[in-house]
Formats: sequence, C-alpha cells, structure tokens
Amino acid sequence: APIFDLNPCSFNPKVAALSADCTIDCIEMLEALGGGIVTIHPGKRTAKRPVTYLDKERFHQYLGRLSEVAGNNVIIALENMPPAVNAHITTAPEMREVLDEYSWLSFTFDYAHAQAAGDPFSFIEQCSDRMVNIHASLGRNGAMHSPLAGTAEGDALKAVLKDIGYTGRVTYEFEDLNFGELSLLDRTEILAEETRWYRG
Repeated sequence: APIFDLNPCSFNPKVAALSADCTIDCIEMLEALGGGIVTIHPGKRTAKRPVTYLDKERFHQYLGRLSEVAGNNVIIALENMPPAVNAHITTAPEMREVLDEYSWLSFTFDYAHAQAAGDPFSFIEQCSDRMVNIHASLGRNGAMHSPLAGTAEGDALKAVLKDIGYTGRVTYEFEDLNFGELSLLDRTEILAEETRWYRG
C-alpha cells in the first residue's frame, strides 16, 4: 500500500483522506486480480514529536475506512514500525492491542524493524496467531534491510519460525544502497542466495 509521500495520520485532513483513498485503491485492485495480501503502514505523527491521542484517533479513522473494504479475498496486514519519536506501532503490545480491536486485520512482521526496537521475537510471541507475512532482513545500525544469510540474527529467525511451524509468506526486503552498484543479474543472485539459505 502507499508509503513515503502519504501519511494516513497526517494533521492535514486532505493528506490523511488521500492516503486512505490510495490504500483502498490498492486493495480493490488486488481484489480484481484475485486477492492476496496488502501490507499497510500505521502512519506517523506529522511533527517529529511523540504520538498523541489525536494521532491515534486519525489512525483509527484510517482503519475505519479500510474496514469498509475488508473481508473479501484481500488480507490487510499491519506492519510494525522501527522506533522513532513520531512512530506508531513499534512494540508488540501496541500491535496486539490493535489486532484485538480489529478482528479483520492481520499482521506483517518486519524483522529488521523489530530488531531496531530491541526485542524482535516479542512480536512473534504475542502476535503470531495473526501473522501472514514476514519482511525478512537484517536490522543492524548501518546495515538496515540487508540479507540475513550467514548471520546470527538470520539463524535465530529461522529457528523461531521452525518452532512455531510458520509456513506463510516471507518477503525479502533489501535496501539496494547497502550494496553499491549492482546489475540485474547481481540482484537476482542475492535473492537466490537468500532463498537457498532460508530453505536450507
């Protein structure tokens, strides 16, 4: 679903409404294609200050809009965010609270974001019953969204997923600026290597 230049929690009501409209467009487009998973971000406070009840109210208004198109062949999954002064949903208890309130909502687990928050597997412990997608990558400072193959963090994730019997979707989310100049073949090989590691 739309990110970067849109913010469903913007204090500008037109920006917030447009963000919801664009997310609904994505959901309806995927529905027309036969369904699947749409991952959404919770938005953020427009100012770089801590989230207030007004920002949370805008977030719930956004979910209210999405509830109007939920429940068909598209799964709507909320992603956990990395810690930031103006960020929503950066901890497992916050995610659990939202999932409990919205029965139609699922969970996309961003492992790199959770590593940055300091307690990555708390999300799996508290929210795995609604987890339908994993954004798999490394979350170290200076290497955010890098491959997990050959890392202790990667081995830990594989072990936890094996323990809970997870068989859902895994999405490799890499920041290409971490690699320097890459050809299309280079990029393909990085993804292939990560897939071999994950399946191994």
